[in-house]
Amino acid sequence: QRLQTELEEAAEALTDMAEQGDLFSGRLDELRGGVEEARTAFQAAEEAVTAARGALEEARRQEMEVQDRAQSLAAQRSALEAMEREREGMEPVLQGILDAGLRGVHGPLVDFVEASPEVARAVEAFLGPQARGLVVDDAAAVRRVRDWFSGSWSGGGGLIILPLDSVPSRGKTGSLLEAVTVRGAGEPWLRALLAGVDLVDDDDLLAAAGTRVSRSGTTRDSSGAVRIGNPTGATGLLERKERLKRLSAEAGEAEKAADAARGRREAAGDALEAAESGLEAARTRFRSAEDTLRSATAEVDAATDRRDRMDRHRDDVARQLEGTRASQSRASERARQALEDREALRGEEAGLGDERTAAREALEAVQEEWELARGEQSRLEVRQTRLQGELSRLEERISALDQARNSAAGRVEALDAEESQLRSELDEVKTLQDRGADATESLFSRRDEAQARLSQRDDALAEVAEALTDAERRARAARQAEREATDHRHRLELEQQELKGRLDRIRDRLEGEWGRPLETLLEEAEPLEEEDAGRTPEELSQELREIVVALERLGPVNMLAVEEHKEESERLEFLQGQHSDLVAARNDLKAAIREINETATTLFHETFQKIRENFKTVHKRLFEGGEADIWLAEEEDPLESPVEIHASPRGKKTQRIDLLSGGERALTALSLLFAIYLVKPSPFCVLDEVDAPLDENNIGRFIRLLHDFKKDSQFVVITHNPRTIEAADWIYGVTMEEPGVSTIVGVRLEEALEQAKGAA
Repeated sequence: QRLQTELEEAAEALTDMAEQGDLFSGRLDELRGGVEEARTAFQAAEEAVTAARGALEEARRQEMEVQDRAQSLAAQRSALEAMEREREGMEPVLQGILDAGLRGVHGPLVDFVEASPEVARAVEAFLGPQARGLVVDDAAAVRRVRDWFSGSWSGGGGLIILPLDSVPSRGKTGSLLEAVTVRGAGEPWLRALLAGVDLVDDDDLLAAAGTRVSRSGTTRDSSGAVRIGNPTGATGLLERKERLKRLSAEAGEAEKAADAARGRREAAGDALEAAESGLEAARTRFRSAEDTLRSATAEVDAATDRRDRMDRHRDDVARQLEGTRASQSRASERARQALEDREALRGEEAGLGDERTAAREALEAVQEEWELARGEQSRLEVRQTRLQGELSRLEERISALDQARNSAAGRVEALDAEESQLRSELDEVKTLQDRGADATESLFSRRDEAQARLSQRDDALAEVAEALTDAERRARAARQAEREATDHRHRLELEQQELKGRLDRIRDRLEGEWGRPLETLLEEAEPLEEEDAGRTPEELSQELREIVVALERLGPVNMLAVEEHKEESERLEFLQGQHSDLVAARNDLKAAIREINETATTLFHETFQKIRENFKTVHKRLFEGGEADIWLAEEEDPLESPVEIHASPRGKKTQRIDLLSGGERALTALSLLFAIYLVKPSPFCVLDEVDAPLDENNIGRFIRLLHDFKKDSQFVVITHNPRTIEAADWIYGVTMEEPGVSTIVGVRLEEALEQAKGAA
């Protein structure tokens, strides 16, 4: 009944486990689905981050382009504004009259007209010098300007004055006047001068009679004379003013575009931050789902192990139940025979009462003996089973003790040899100590003598130091004087170079203007004529200034323009060739980088997979089970991706590596190290007390692993563990026989064992 009850309980437990297994299977399917959903969300988040990064880069590029354009326009506008403020390009006399601030003077005629850039060229070409005519109120203002020019101005040149009280009558309105905007005090003169002038194309300039001007600046007056450009000198004031307005408008639009691009870039940056936050959250969910799935898988494996054990227990109980039933059948058969015998005996009971009583007593005694024998048999069977188990354990223990005895015997022999060697070395050390004591005494006496000599030399050194300090002070003063003289010489050299440069520029200017060397010019120079000899230097200087003003009106003539154009063209061709070579080199470099990245990625994946498999194998060997794995955190960028490490020793749930114990972390690190060595062995390896957190069993596995790898690599192990020291081929110890003096002692164990065996 007891076995039947155990069997039923085992069946019920198996049924519960099967139901739990179904629940676990459903949960595993649900968790796998959750992992796939998390992986899909993670991939979508990665794609969103990639798209956001691309959008951010595009926004940055657009912002840089717009900012470059805005800065370029702002620089051009600043340059034109500076030129406009300083009225660059205006005659000195006109600038002087405006600076004088005379009453009734309004300014040059060009300040009172506005036109588009293509029309401004035509207006300035038609007006010519009158574009810079000075607009004044009346004849009194004209007299004030004339008095200023005669009495205060000495720079030469001349003025065109346009008094408002003598504006000529207006003619018919022409298309040129309709194309411009006139305003201010100069409006009457502008309407009078531009009236009746037609603005036409170049092809229509000579098509009909009348005053016409083309958009390119070619003018035909009423007499038929054609004037191309502005023969009196380029002005460009009106065109510059209109260009300044256009650049101001373009710069404002560029600033607005830059602000918009900056807003798009900031929005793209916010989108990238949001996408990265989403990616991090998706990665966290994905890792959490994987951890949950691994935990559930471990629970399912544990439940499977329990179910297997319960199956075996149920089979054992079933076998015991069958054996019990067979015993019951045999007992029933014997009971049936006993009943038959009892019936026969009952038939004889009437005549054999005494015998029956005696037989009953004998039967009861036999039954008691049978029960005792049966109990003794059961007890002996149990004892036999227990003794067999103890025997097997004793045999294993005896085998282990034999191994330990053999190891201890070898160790004792090694220690005996080491003891004899150390005793001999101790004797030598004592001898050396005696000799060292004598040498120390002599050294102390020599030290006293040296200290006396040293004190004398210290006194002499102090005197030398004082003399040296005085000499250094004098040397510093001399260096200061030398620096001052050097600075003065440097200033004089700079002045000399500046004067030399000015002379060279004057020489180059004279030679460039006259086309002959300066020496030839000095030789050919003639003395002043009689009428010039009597003139004062001030009069000659005034004439020189007038000549310079006249030359400035003509404008500079570049006689080397053809040669400079040829040189610049050759330089342009050279730079274009260099640019082509650089572009080709850049493309070749990008192709090489791409090929190198592809090759490196392929080799990295192959090596990483080998290390991954070796890591799993070595981890199982060191931990005698468990699971371990490594993977890339960012598989799309394997060369820059961090490496995630998962390690779970046997009998423990899945957990992060930073939650492992010190010994488990040390073994995990060793597993990864030797997994790398299996792919690419290192000829040399230093291990600094890696076995400190390991227990005895782990020390044994660590030593066996070192023995397997020492044929390919040389290991230097820093350790305090006796078992690790015993496994070494060479032992180096650091000892300090005297205070402050370290000594290294080296022992080769194989030679020591051979010497010990030879001595024995």
